Amino acid sequence: MRSGKKMKITVPVSDLFIAHLERFSAFTEAVELKRVGIFVQGKYEFIFHSGQNLLDHALNCSFNEAFFDYLKENKVTYLSLDLGPACEKVEVVNKRYIACSSIMNREKAFRVIERNLSYIKKYFTGRIAVENLNYYRTGAYELVCDPAFINEAVKRFGIKLLLDLAHAKISAFNIKIDHAAYLDDLPLEEVIEVHLSQPSIAGDEMVDAHGWLEDRDFEEFKALLEHVQPEYVAIEHYRELDKLIENYKKLKGLLNA
Repeated sequence: MRSGKKMKITVPVSDLFIAHLERFSAFTEAVELKRVGIFVQGKYEFIFHSGQNLLDHALNCSFNEAFFDYLKENKVTYLSLDLGPACEKVEVVNKRYIACSSIMNREKAFRVIERNLSYIKKYFTGRIAVENLNYYRTGAYELVCDPAFINEAVKRFGIKLLLDLAHAKISAFNIKIDHAAYLDDLPLEEVIEVHLSQPSIAGDEMVDAHGWLEDRDFEEFKALLEHVQPEYVAIEHYRELDKLIENYKKLKGLLNA
């Protein structure tokens, strides 16, 4: 592994985490908040990941005064959100965006990003990152899952990348390109956080299943650390407590090796 800052083992807030906080305390260094109104007791660093997206024309409706007050109250210094989709009108069906309007061109998308970042920075002075999405064949993901677009957006606006490894694997599989090549085209030098989980196959596509990690997933993550130096790493599994605890223990062992 490359040397650098020590990675902080991060636990996303979920019902499992809230109900069994004491079982996570031995290895939790940061907590990833996901919605306003959640308060976690303990001396943790708090970061925030929003399901809102940086290309949303109405971002200011969700990122309102109460939202930024909550970030200040929890001393959040790092905020991440989705990059897209890049169309003004969408529906959500089975946790997938369905395009109901045309995809923006690159320059229009960059203008929306610039406007939304300008708005966020009026109230939030910390670091900002975007998360790479899954690619599904619904018409809503054509621009925002393109590694070249992600790369340019991150570098043009001086933001960071939250690299979801399962999302990258899903996108490469569903677009039908090589997974390693897809990763290489992302701005890996700007990765601030990594999300880990196990995707699955459904029919002719790969889907975001948030499954627990297996040995090969830890090996892939270990190999990735030769190229990236994230500050945070989180496991996104929300169903089976014992499996999740086991995964976090393995993660801690890997990082301490």
